[in-house]
Amino acid sequence: MIQKIMAYTTARQRRPTPAEINRPVQRQYKIRKGAKQDSWAFVWVLIGAAVLFIFITPLYLLKMGLKANRERLRGRHEVTKDDETKYHVVFSTDCSDYHNWQSYVLFYHAEKIQQPGTITRIASGCSAKQALTMRDFHYHHVEPMSPRFKTHFTPSYAEIDGDMFPYYNKPFGLRHWMEHVLGFPHADDDGAIIILIDPDMLLLRPITRYFDNSTDRWRSEGLTEVTHGHPVAQQYILAPMWLNWNLTSLLGANTPAVKLTKDDALESFQLGPPYIATARDMWRLAKRWTELCVEVKRLHPNMLAEMYAFILAAADLNIRHTVSHSLMWSDPKVQYTEPWDWVEGMKVEDLCGPIPVKHANVLHYCQPFQFKDWSLFKNDLRGKMHKCSFPLLAEPPKDLVVGYDLTTVHPAIADRRPAKQQEWAERINKREAFMMCQVIEKLNEAMEHHRTHVCKTKGGNTDKTFRAHNDYFKLEM
Repeated sequence: MIQKIMAYTTARQRRPTPAEINRPVQRQYKIRKGAKQDSWAFVWVLIGAAVLFIFITPLYLLKMGLKANRERLRGRHEVTKDDETKYHVVFSTDCSDYHNWQSYVLFYHAEKIQQPGTITRIASGCSAKQALTMRDFHYHHVEPMSPRFKTHFTPSYAEIDGDMFPYYNKPFGLRHWMEHVLGFPHADDDGAIIILIDPDMLLLRPITRYFDNSTDRWRSEGLTEVTHGHPVAQQYILAPMWLNWNLTSLLGANTPAVKLTKDDALESFQLGPPYIATARDMWRLAKRWTELCVEVKRLHPNMLAEMYAFILAAADLNIRHTVSHSLMWSDPKVQYTEPWDWVEGMKVEDLCGPIPVKHANVLHYCQPFQFKDWSLFKNDLRGKMHKCSFPLLAEPPKDLVVGYDLTTVHPAIADRRPAKQQEWAERINKREAFMMCQVIEKLNEAMEHHRTHVCKTKGGNTDKTFRAHNDYFKLEM
């Protein structure tokens, strides 16, 4: 018992080791160190939150501002989902500034007249830099006009046969878009309406699948609705020379095209854009079109080869078109394939005024136009129109034609027989004045929108002072 007490007493009296002495101190140090680390972590969290706030908030506000700007520009022009799925308006371009401003003009007027459906620019052969710039421009300046406006990029097809022929991009670009966007040949909706136009077409009234024979003109019997097997296209003066080609060698031994007469060709296959067809028909046409393009260009090596290839594709597939005489105004020199009598019936003081009540669907400004000492050709604007510093076009006075002797022979018909010159003088003068005034006014309207919306920070030039001074018809002669 005494030994246990002595041992206990000895243990109580033993001195603690240094480690034992320092253990509480270390514990307190760790606690203080941990608290200090927690304090710094909290500080870093605050700094991180501040940095995120500083950098993210402007981006968020910018996004909201762009969204608000889109809504403001869109305004009453929202369209229904049905419009988007029912119609697809497409046009083919390259990636040049020349086609950039034409595309902007087309988009602007499509929104102005409320063309239903999506409107897609098919841009072929863009470099990576061009595509990036175009996407950025589309997002900031085209899409705000309408969310229905799209851009689709494809490879370049301009040199598929070894020669530079940019017109290949139209058929091959259309096929690429139908495969990659609509999902052909396995598309879910082959009843959608495809409307293929050119970038130099100004829309004046909506193009749909429906037609009214009180306002629409036809080569022969018209129709009221585009359905499967019943497409529509504008008539062009394209000689049916293809009837004399070796069609069995070109199209195959069993092609129905060999049975077509000249009257058949003129009735259903003398055509060009706008083309309007169901997606099912347009896919069949696009596929055959691309298969024939190269060989047709070899037989007919000029810029119209792709149009003849489309005609041959339609003939080979026996897809007969109803041919329109009122889809466009384009060439003042043609006799009956465009609705020029609507212009000829106008008073001279109205030719440079508002569009008449009855009017074509598009103004196609592929031609040079000239009246008195005024002239316009789209090539005069190459490398200029897209620049914010470049002025808008000088506009002819509204009374340009008033007091003018309309029996004066226009240079566009100077090569015709004297009797024909006199017969056509008044017609041509009215048509040329009308087209020049209307195209200038509508280009200016769209590009003034460009100058005020795209060129905000650069101070876009809205002075209407640029005027071409070329005598196109003398140059041609």
